Amino acid sequence: TEVQAPRGQEVQAPRSREVQAPRGQEVQAPRGQEVQAPRAHEGQAPRGQEVQAPRALAGAKATPSIAKARTLISEAEKACKEGKTTVATEKAKAAMEILK
Repeated sequence: TEVQAPRGQEVQAPRSREVQAPRGQEVQAPRGQEVQAPRAHEGQAPRGQEVQAPRALAGAKATPSIAKARTLISEAEKACKEGKTTVATEKAKAAMEILK
């Protein structure tokens, strides 16, 4: 029979507590307000009244009322180019009433 030497208590080296370095609060550098450069008004230059026939009428058969509106629009454009803004406004408004 095999004989083993008697064992005392099997001993491992004593372990101290396993310690990690204290972390404290994990900190990121403070961010100020994230700022974008202010934008100027993204606008378009103001336009005078642009008169166009509604798209629904584009390519449609011209009825007498549409033909009259087209004439008024042409006359309004001509008056505008001549500096006659009151006449141009009246004709443009009349054309818009027909097209409603």
